[in-house]
Amino acid sequence: MGNIAKLNSAEKMFLAASVLILVSILIGALIEAVERAHVIFTAEALLLFFLASVVCTALAASNQLTAQMAALFVNLFFLHRIPILYFSPELLDYPIYLGDSQKIIEAAAFDFLLCVAFLGLGISFVGLFRNYNPQHRNQMRRALITDPVRLLSLRADWGTLVRVSVPICLVLLIIQGFSLIYLDIGITGAVGSSNEFNTLLAITEMAKFILPVAIIGYLISTESGDLLLKKRSKTLLFLIILSLILIASRGAFFFMAISFYVGMRFLGLKNQNKYIRLIFILLLLSVITFPLITYSRYLLLDIDVPLLHFFNHFAFFRDISARLGAGVESYFLWFKYLSDGPQEKLPELYTLVFDAVNSLVPGEIINYDAGINYTKLQTYIGRPDQVGYQSVAYLEQVGGHGETPGTYGMAFILFGSLSFISFFFAGLLCAFLESSRISSFWKFYWTPYLLSTPWLVPSSGLIHQTIIIIALIIYCMQFRTNRASAIAIRRGIETPSMPRAGHSSATTGFET
Repeated sequence: MGNIAKLNSAEKMFLAASVLILVSILIGALIEAVERAHVIFTAEALLLFFLASVVCTALAASNQLTAQMAALFVNLFFLHRIPILYFSPELLDYPIYLGDSQKIIEAAAFDFLLCVAFLGLGISFVGLFRNYNPQHRNQMRRALITDPVRLLSLRADWGTLVRVSVPICLVLLIIQGFSLIYLDIGITGAVGSSNEFNTLLAITEMAKFILPVAIIGYLISTESGDLLLKKRSKTLLFLIILSLILIASRGAFFFMAISFYVGMRFLGLKNQNKYIRLIFILLLLSVITFPLITYSRYLLLDIDVPLLHFFNHFAFFRDISARLGAGVESYFLWFKYLSDGPQEKLPELYTLVFDAVNSLVPGEIINYDAGINYTKLQTYIGRPDQVGYQSVAYLEQVGGHGETPGTYGMAFILFGSLSFISFFFAGLLCAFLESSRISSFWKFYWTPYLLSTPWLVPSSGLIHQTIIIIALIIYCMQFRTNRASAIAIRRGIETPSMPRAGHSSATTGFET
């Protein structure tokens, strides 16, 4: 109880949600233990998911921020869907392929329990050697609010970083709009015509990659009272939202809300209630825009779907739950498919590394057999009733529609029954990252990636985003240096080539 008493209102709210999920799964397990008639879950499978939820709730009750973030992602993108599927089994995705798969799902539940338990073990392992005093932790984060973004010996202040990002984001947005209108590049679900399609797609969507800068810039400006920085951060957020709307991102506002929550927590902001209100506004916008943006995809792709027909068949609760918990059925699908013995060449860890290297340039740096497109294969396997996905041409086309395996499905594809080891190391790295002295921005940036990508190989999108942010930091350093030199010249002061010992450099901002 001592630990729980030290949690703030945001932490207690999320802990309550975790307990609600845990109790819901337990009720389902007790009912199923008596009835033994469910079309998806056995009582044993629900018991295993209940034990995973116990681990998750313990992480949510921890004073360690990484543990709380791990619980957030597990609950949000997986465990919340288990009681929903138990009490509403008609919402199951891939119903034909996953029919009569109770024993397979039971085995998958055991593997999932191991992954969550070892993720928690990895996070807790670091806590054995480092002190996680919540008071000291929050004081340390609040002290970092005014800190610049640090990259090795480089430091870029937030005012310069956001000011430079606004015109760059505007130019990128114009390029994206041009590509969308005249080249048909950047439309979600569009089919490409060359192997360079994915690289070109990433280039046209680069405006959204500045989102981490906009979010942290806004949070810091709100906390520090810097009105100019807040205004520029809002402008940057507006441009990025336009970019996300252009690619018909259904989860744009929702994932912005999650990003604001994670940023708020890693910065350790004092008055978190006002940020919670902002997060609820973003969630409400997500609710309103989700069906509208979903329908806009049909318009952008010139697919003839009557508006009235679409809204008559749109079930908001079903579609939102399926969007958040898409990794659940994907995990079940891949567990069953791999247990039965796949015929196709599926991705391995080294192929993901090669993909990451090749994403640096159009074309290829490393020539290798990438195997089958597993995102399309997932649709091909799971939707045998939809003719559009059942062809060799569909599997071989560039771009188009595909569905991702999610965190646990992808981990099982790569590591099989040893997936839990990758989760242990991901938890270990996240906990070390939290207790390190690097800038809060990088903690905010890397922790969600590590928690959701235990195989630790970055996607092409993350690589492009990281390159852009690093380039912005380097440019801001040069921009600030040149600006300081110009001011010194205008004032008739000779800029020293080397600061005296014990003083800060007037032109670079480095400390000696």
